[in-house]
Amino acid sequence: MLKGDELFQLNTNDLKLAFEYDTEEELRTALELAFKMQVESKITKYKEAKQTIENNQYKPAESLTFEALRDIYITQKRRDGNVTKSTLDDYFNTFKKLTEYFKDKHIHELKIDDIEAFKLHLNTIEIRGKVLSKKTINKHLIYVKQFLKFAMQRDYISKNVAEGVALYNRKQTRKEAPLKENYTIQEIRTILNYKYDDETFKHINTIAIYTGMRLGELYKLTKEDIKEQNGIMYINVEDAKSEAGNRKVPVHKEIETLMKNIQLPFFDGQLSENAFAKKVRYQLYKIVKAEGKNFHTIRGTFVENLLDKNFEENDMKLIAIQQIVGHAGKESDKLTTDTYGKGFKLPKLKKIIDTVSYQ
Repeated sequence: MLKGDELFQLNTNDLKLAFEYDTEEELRTALELAFKMQVESKITKYKEAKQTIENNQYKPAESLTFEALRDIYITQKRRDGNVTKSTLDDYFNTFKKLTEYFKDKHIHELKIDDIEAFKLHLNTIEIRGKVLSKKTINKHLIYVKQFLKFAMQRDYISKNVAEGVALYNRKQTRKEAPLKENYTIQEIRTILNYKYDDETFKHINTIAIYTGMRLGELYKLTKEDIKEQNGIMYINVEDAKSEAGNRKVPVHKEIETLMKNIQLPFFDGQLSENAFAKKVRYQLYKIVKAEGKNFHTIRGTFVENLLDKNFEENDMKLIAIQQIVGHAGKESDKLTTDTYGKGFKLPKLKKIIDTVSYQ
């Protein structure tokens, strides 16, 4: 007999098997059996989940909860195939708040007062010590209106009571936003010198600090985007939000070695853009816990540094800075620099960007 510590154990989420073996063939047979059992278990769960969704689609309104509506709504969106992963994540987030608040309450029983109460509830939710912004609450309410409209179109309910709930107006959402200050030089040094558990975050923050690139632009960055022209290395930023966003950003002298050796895309492209942004922002929050400052603030600090070093010399430097960070300037300036001058040349932009210093 084999001793206890010679037992081969196989652990999965669904089963736990322990068996003795004397030969490789016995082990192979046991593994194949375990795998077959696991596959059958997963298939059974899939069938049960599918049956639940199909049953819910034909249930009368009296038995439909937000949890059941979630399954039907998300399934339909996936079938339509015109929704992104990040949007689906947002849907799940709103449904999570709805199911936590309304629990097993049936949606046909809802009154406008119930949605108003949910709106007030959203005002009490805190994430990392901060209540939800009015802008975020509006986003949740828009989704609630959308979910119930979907339910009404399929005759689960006769009226969309959420339509009568007012969103916070733009004046209210702007009023709550404090004036953001840029990172101090000391805070930037802290970010640069922080001992990261994962060097990927260090690389992302460092590139942002010396280029002013947006988080979405960094997410899309590939090795093919690092190019060279007449001995000047630059980052070719494409597919930006605006025409001005498509640009060539010279590589700052402090990160030339990094850009030559860096592995791209970040995290091997395994994360969605939404998941990527959340991870980067959370890591930055751990390093510098500053009120009103976030990843986009790095871009503000970069521009501030550029202006401090260059703007007083002449106004044309400002246009060059706008070109570096992808901001549209005045139409008259764009006519001169873009239409006729085809933008500032790389050597000029390189000279300007290399003035950025956090010493």
